[in-house]
Amino acid sequence: MMNDATSTSEPYTATIVVSPMMYGEEPKNQDRARWSGPDQTACVGDGVTTSPQAEKAAELAVSFGPGIFKGNTKERMSMLNDLLITQRREYMQQGVKIPTHIPKSMHTMLQQAIESKMEDSYQTTLIAAQFTCDTHGVNARVVSCGDSGILAISPESGLLFSSVRSKWINCKANAPHQGTVLVPNGMRFGPGDEILVKIEGCLSQYKSLARRTDLKEQFRPNWLVCRPVEVSHNQGSSTRHAIESRTLFLGANDRLLVPKYLWGQQLVSQEERFQLLRYSSAIKPIVCDEVNDFRGRFDRSTSATKVLPDHFLGGHFDYVKDRFPLGTEFILCSDGLYSSFYDAGELWTWLKDHAKSLLDENERQPLLKQLHHRLDATVGDDDISFVWVYPKANQATEETNE
Repeated sequence: MMNDATSTSEPYTATIVVSPMMYGEEPKNQDRARWSGPDQTACVGDGVTTSPQAEKAAELAVSFGPGIFKGNTKERMSMLNDLLITQRREYMQQGVKIPTHIPKSMHTMLQQAIESKMEDSYQTTLIAAQFTCDTHGVNARVVSCGDSGILAISPESGLLFSSVRSKWINCKANAPHQGTVLVPNGMRFGPGDEILVKIEGCLSQYKSLARRTDLKEQFRPNWLVCRPVEVSHNQGSSTRHAIESRTLFLGANDRLLVPKYLWGQQLVSQEERFQLLRYSSAIKPIVCDEVNDFRGRFDRSTSATKVLPDHFLGGHFDYVKDRFPLGTEFILCSDGLYSSFYDAGELWTWLKDHAKSLLDENERQPLLKQLHHRLDATVGDDDISFVWVYPKANQATEETNE
């Protein structure tokens, strides 16, 4: 783990943690993480457990990470994919060596099994992000493939965005593969779109609705409750998969929660207030026809994840741009980290409570051992890796207060 040195030209710094699995019969050390201060870029790669040479794939992916954002991003991702495929082919070219003690009658079967495994070598997930600050906010460019995730958390408004699958995202009106069937008369609201909403008031005024969200009480005055009215679609955008994976499917009775930094000039008509909003991943949907709990609980389902290089050519990766308020902190992580917690709020509290311990060599290992034990008791132990990106001003303040 390391912490970047401070520099006025680099508004963000980061804490990096890579902790191999501690419990289990077989050792595992296939996660890699990186923070590039000069490029303001964070990357996490989670090598696939069943894939030979997966740790080398994750290492290659995070080493290449800052370069992904220097030029055409899709072309750069294609280059990374080609490198992984080349490494796989060179690995397969080495051939299979059968140990001498194995009976010859088993050689053919064993060779076929090993060759089959080699065809799936060099597999890894990837989450990479670049951050650029100006006087008004933070621009984030994010590339992802697989179940490694990114979270954006504001000290003022709480959780703004999470790419990690959550239980409330899977409810009927917001499942991308089901929306057109289950909400035939509803609205699609996705990247590039604008939506006209009617402002109903602050979330703090709607106690029953607020209890169904993951927003703590101190954050609720900074969120507006809005009713969707009409969507204006933008035909041009990035990859079709990226659009579909982030599109909201809104029914007539649904609501949107809008954080304060997205509030703009309001329109007034017949004493009712309206707002024109551009799509942002920080806007939260609330499906009012359901009685379910819509707090953002992390989804620990065991469905197969997408990986580089095999799923890239099928378009199963996301490249998105978004904007967040100044002071927003970001967490890029493998599934080992978020699977250790119930939701983003619990994860965030843990990071804040142990920020100094994560930077202290003597305190870090016992702390991570406790986290591995917690993970092992829930879904089974795994590698835990993350890059926690935060403003350098925060770091300077903490050092002054010591």
